Amino acid sequence: MMKTVVTKRKFVGHIFVAFLLICGTIASCKKEPAVRKEAPNWSITSAGDYPYTMTAVVTLPEMYGAAPTDGDQMAAFMGEDCRGIGTLNVVGGLPLYFIMIHGTAAENTSVYFLYYNATKGAIYKSKEGSKFAVDSSFGTVDSPEMLRLFKLP
Repeated sequence: MMKTVVTKRKFVGHIFVAFLLICGTIASCKKEPAVRKEAPNWSITSAGDYPYTMTAVVTLPEMYGAAPTDGDQMAAFMGEDCRGIGTLNVVGGLPLYFIMIHGTAAENTSVYFLYYNATKGAIYKSKEGSKFAVDSSFGTVDSPEMLRLFKLP
């Protein structure tokens, strides 16, 4: 009688393992493939409407591409408006994005940054930024701001 119980338990155990394998296979098949985003076509919104500027010198943590490719892009935004396009420069071996951000004298709006990684086909948004202030700077060549980013869906 004892042998029958052990055999039944083994049988139930095998069925359970098979069930887990089948469910795992089905679940992994249902996962949607990662969608690569097309390169954005960011451009400054009516630069003539924004006669004042501030500068930003930013860099990325290594996990987002310490060696950005030519297809990568960086831009500064205020609300939904693109207010500056980044230019990639390598200074002392460190990739830096130089951005001239356009605004008005009365603006005190937060500036945030979007980064497009061409290799991953993904867009990331900065977790922090700066308030727009005429003739001010957010980071310098000697002390660039390292952006903390999160991936946009």
